[in-house]
Amino acid sequence: MESEKDISGKIKTLHYKAKHLLQQDYSEDQVIARLQQDGVDKQYAATIIENLKTDDNNRAHFRSLLLLGLFTTIGGILLNILSYRASANMHFSMFILFWGIVVGGIITLLKALSVYRRIL
Repeated sequence: MESEKDISGKIKTLHYKAKHLLQQDYSEDQVIARLQQDGVDKQYAATIIENLKTDDNNRAHFRSLLLLGLFTTIGGILLNILSYRASANMHFSMFILFWGIVVGGIITLLKALSVYRRIL
């Protein structure tokens, strides 16, 4: 019986091979055929390709959430600073606090973190 490390290594090797073939512009059917030559079931080969697509989509989604979260959080903090400075320069005793923008940005960053955990 094979150990978990051996099985995990074989799975990673199959995923790497499929990813490498797809990057070389092989069609999905050609990749499935090549994996079948290595003794992989057709359905499992199709599952590997779907997993690779999902990983790519998750990476793109992570990057977009990360950029949106950073932009929103930093933008909200800058708006708060500008609002405070404007009220201080005009000698007002209160200023507008844009806390919702900062919280929204932090929530978006947390969503990006959860997507990143799925990638690993």
